[in-house]
Amino acid sequence: MTKTFKRTCDTCHQSHSRGLTLIDEKGRVHQGCTVTMCACEPESASLLRFGFWPLSPKSPVIAVSTQLLDWLHYLTLEAQVSVQNFVDTLMSKEGLFFSQNLTELRRLMRGESVSEYRVFKTTISQFPDQLESSIQCPACPKKNGELFVSLDANFGLVHKQNSGHSCEAPQLAPAVFLSQADVDAFVNGYDDTSKKGHGECSSFQAGDIIRSKNKTAKLTYTGVFAAACRHEIPVKMFNLCHGERLAYAVHMLNYLLDYCAGKELNLHVLYDISCVLQRHLQKRNNTRVLEAIQFAIPVFHSYGHKEDCQVCLNPRRLKGFGLVDGEQLERLWSYLRLFAKTTKEMTPSHRLDMLAMAVGLYSHKKQLGMDKYLVDKLNRAVLVFQSSGEKVDALLEEFHLDDTQKREMLDLWKKEERQMLAEKKTVRHLLDKHDIKETYVRKLRTYYFLREQMTDLNSLGDVEQEKLSEQVSGLNEDLCAMEVRLKISQRWQPGHIEYQTALLNQEEAKKLEMLHKIRLLAVERDFLVGVRSKYSEGQSVANRVTVALRRVSSALTKKVAVFNSLGFSSTEAL
Repeated sequence: MTKTFKRTCDTCHQSHSRGLTLIDEKGRVHQGCTVTMCACEPESASLLRFGFWPLSPKSPVIAVSTQLLDWLHYLTLEAQVSVQNFVDTLMSKEGLFFSQNLTELRRLMRGESVSEYRVFKTTISQFPDQLESSIQCPACPKKNGELFVSLDANFGLVHKQNSGHSCEAPQLAPAVFLSQADVDAFVNGYDDTSKKGHGECSSFQAGDIIRSKNKTAKLTYTGVFAAACRHEIPVKMFNLCHGERLAYAVHMLNYLLDYCAGKELNLHVLYDISCVLQRHLQKRNNTRVLEAIQFAIPVFHSYGHKEDCQVCLNPRRLKGFGLVDGEQLERLWSYLRLFAKTTKEMTPSHRLDMLAMAVGLYSHKKQLGMDKYLVDKLNRAVLVFQSSGEKVDALLEEFHLDDTQKREMLDLWKKEERQMLAEKKTVRHLLDKHDIKETYVRKLRTYYFLREQMTDLNSLGDVEQEKLSEQVSGLNEDLCAMEVRLKISQRWQPGHIEYQTALLNQEEAKKLEMLHKIRLLAVERDFLVGVRSKYSEGQSVANRVTVALRRVSSALTKKVAVFNSLGFSSTEAL
């Protein structure tokens, strides 16, 4: 390597020379290099002309080759190589396993100046505009159109509490990340706790603050929440400090509505637990969000929900969604997850800037391939439309219908499907309506059963006698209170006609409820069997559907066994 670098200037004849330590493009350290610099510009600018990045802004004594830093920058973004692995690779390539410069080079490459170079490189690179706009996608409408956005959280991009503190605020992150102070203020002041209802999908545990704190005691941030458009380009992100609470989704929805305000954009949101979020918003009477947003569940996630969610919130069943699958963020997460091993150890500012750079590169690549992406989507839509029409025609061929009658038939099937799902709620409503009387009959039956046992107290010990007496006394108090509510002047006796009628009605209601559950499970199983046949063995979608199919089949088998054990006649048993 040349030991002398001389800066020549035609306008200024004043110059001075300094001895510096330079690190070349192969990571080799050269001490005592003479660098002659011009007085009309900062020393850092002269070093950049020679292809070196100073490790201090004023009076630098060490400078690193920009070629070496470029390799680190792009290998980090494309291959997620850490600084330590990068330096170890350099030392291995040059055969400097036991070099005294190894530890020093690691320290220098982790310094603040190298991070500044990453920001500098991103700013002057080919995609600086990706970090300046909120909605960056060129294909999404900016006004007067339909805007589709997917929401999701990633709990792999954590940040450790012991990773240090930042001296300065992040430089690139504000273009990608929402203000964390605003996020925390909203979430801490928002009540997203709610009791689970009959229609809730039970797998989601959002709002479980105690569980989140116990699991994330050593983390500053537990993950990242993001929104992305239908063309897979990220919109905005922010850090999570708890589990996937509903408050985070509501905060992102408020941001999206503020963005769409005055632009006549119809907002469509796809979220893994849109059913839970929608019911939560209804309970809080959040009309601003409910009236402005149409919700849906991503296609592949919908198979993990109840059957009414699969029909009412599946984008394939909703008008206007087309072939939007809602899984855009899953593809972004597959890229960003690779940064988790390095970003969790960075300072907070460096972590946010690194993720912002990664998002910028990801968005840039998506924009470069947008023309091909849109053409492929259009071609697929045409094929799906044609094949769907052929299948519908083949299905209705035996009815000999014209086009108008076919549409009417399809509309009728859709209506019947929704009516079937509504039956479940209707049956539950009727059962709940008579729940008090059924509870009274059930307690009354138990009361008479225990009274019969009390006739043979000699066979029981003192402790058992006392326990039995307490149970009978407690039941008697409950029955007296319920008789007041039901306006029953005299307690029903075992031979009383109303008591016998109530027992029969209770058995019929149990039978009706069981048959309804069996029917729904059978329909769901038949649907999953059809979906499973469309995918090859080993595909991730096929595996997911298979798991759901096994779950439904097991539940159906158990329900049939319970139904057959209720003591019905052989003709009624399944």
